[in-house]
Amino acid sequence: MISSSFFPPLTIIITYGLKSWLECLCRAILIEGPRQIPEFIAAYCDELLEFRERLTSHDIQSIV
Repeated sequence: MISSSFFPPLTIIITYGLKSWLECLCRAILIEGPRQIPEFIAAYCDELLEFRERLTSHDIQSIV
């Protein structure tokens, strides 16, 4: 008899861009060691958006 409290492992599918962004963000946090992580993430995203706007002709996958 199967227990009613058994839950199978959860599988989450993450798109390439999100997975790559999370890996880069975590690496940056570990390298920089910021005291205020939410503020660091906001600044990181702002810089990433500015970088993307400057290089509109390049494929983001080739840059990352």
